[in-house]
Amino acid sequence: MQLCFLANQIDVLEVNCELIEEDFYSLFVEKLGQSVAKLPPRNKPDEWAMKSYLNEWHEFNAITDPDACIVSCDGSMGTSVFSGGLEALVVRAVAHIRPKNGKMVSIPNVEVPIDYDLGGNAIFMKTVELETLAQAIEKASANSGKVFAVYDGNLSLFLPSRYIQNIQALAKDFERHVKALTRCFKLVSAGRLELVGISKDSKVTYLRARLIIDALLRSRPDLTEMMRRAQRSLKLITKRLDEILDSEGANSSLRPYLNELKQPISDEGLYGELATEAGYTTPLLLGPQTRFAFYFASKTQQPTDWWKSPFREMLGRNVELEGLRASLDELYSQPPTAISYWKNRPNPSTYRLDIPSALLGQEMRTGDMNENRLGDETAIKLIGDIIAKLNWLSRVENAISPLTEVDAVVRLDRRLYNSSYEPLIMDELKRKGHNVRLTKRRIRDYVQRGY
Repeated sequence: MQLCFLANQIDVLEVNCELIEEDFYSLFVEKLGQSVAKLPPRNKPDEWAMKSYLNEWHEFNAITDPDACIVSCDGSMGTSVFSGGLEALVVRAVAHIRPKNGKMVSIPNVEVPIDYDLGGNAIFMKTVELETLAQAIEKASANSGKVFAVYDGNLSLFLPSRYIQNIQALAKDFERHVKALTRCFKLVSAGRLELVGISKDSKVTYLRARLIIDALLRSRPDLTEMMRRAQRSLKLITKRLDEILDSEGANSSLRPYLNELKQPISDEGLYGELATEAGYTTPLLLGPQTRFAFYFASKTQQPTDWWKSPFREMLGRNVELEGLRASLDELYSQPPTAISYWKNRPNPSTYRLDIPSALLGQEMRTGDMNENRLGDETAIKLIGDIIAKLNWLSRVENAISPLTEVDAVVRLDRRLYNSSYEPLIMDELKRKGHNVRLTKRRIRDYVQRGY
C-alpha cells in the first residue's frame, strides 16, 4: 500500500516537472531575446581600422619538424567546501617528455592545500603547472640536445585585483607563482630550448588597443602625452577621449577611434573574424601588464617603469613583502613576454601564443618598459620559425597533439572527484579530529543528482 502511494507520488512529481520545464523554457526564450537586445551592436571595423589590423597579419603556412624532444604540460583541479568554511583544493599537473627517438616519460604532480577560506585557486593551479613544466624541461634538457616545450595556458604574469587588496595574506603564494614563471623563462635558449604558451580562449585587447592608439596618434599627434599617461588602461583611454569629444563636439575627428575602442571584441575574436588564411600577427611585447599596472596609473600622473613604480616602493617598505619584491625584480629583469595570434590553416580556430621574447632576438628588460611595443622585423621573422614547428605539431587535427594528450590524462572529472577524492579528504580530516560536513548545497546535489 505504501509502495503504491510512493509510486503514485513519484509519477505526479515527474508530470509536474515536465510541465514546469515547459514554463521554464518559454521564459528562457523570452528573457534570452531581451538580454541579447541590450548588447551593444557589433559593427564591422571601418576601413582604416581594418587596414591597421590586417597590416599586422602575416600569411604563413610553413611546416617544420621541431627535430627536438617535445615537452607538454597541463593541469586541472577539484575543490571541496565544507560547513564552517574549511576548504580543500586538489591540484593535478602532468608533463610529458617525448624524445625524438625514445620512450615517453610522464611527470605527475599533485598538491592538496587545506585551510579556511582558501584564495587564489586558479593562480595556485597555474603555479603547480609551471613548476611541473620547469621540472620536465630541466629533465629533458639534461638528456636531449634540443627541447621544444608547449604549455596549455599563457605565460604572462597576471595579478587579480583581490591580491592587491589582500597582498599581505597572499604574498607567499604569489611569490611562489612569480618564481615558477621566472624559472621557466630562464630555461629558454635560442637554438636549444624553445617554449610556447598556447591559450584557446583569450579575452585581452592589448594588440587591438595598441593599433588603434597608433592610428589615432598619426592623426592627432597633439594627444601623444595624454595617450602615454592613459595607455595602460583601455577604460581610461576611452574615458579621456569621451571627455575630449564633449568639448570638441559630435564632428570631432576622434569619433571613429572612440567607436572602435568601444567595440566589444577581444584580439582573438577580431583576428578570428578578419584573418581568413593561415598565419600570425606581429608579436606584441608586453610591459608589466598585471593588474597592479592600474595601481601605478592611479598613484602617479606620469607613466613609469617597474623600477620607479609606487607598487614596488610599497613592497620595499614592508619587510614581510620583501621576498615578493625581489622575485618580481628577478622576473622583470628578463626580456618581456611576446604575444601573437595564430591560425594553423585557413579558417580554423585562432590561438593566442605567449613566447619569451628572448627567443625572438629581444634583449630589453621587461621592467624597463612602460608600454606595450610591436615587435621589430627580427621578431616577426623568428616567431615564424617557432610557428612552423607548431604547424607541424598540429598537422593531423585542429589541435596541438602533445597538449591534447596531457589534457586527456590530467583532467579531473567532477564525478570522479566527488566519488573518490572528496570522501578520502573527509575521512582523513575526521581521523585528525576535524568535524567536517558537506555544505547543505552539496548534500542536496548528492541526493538529487548523485554527485
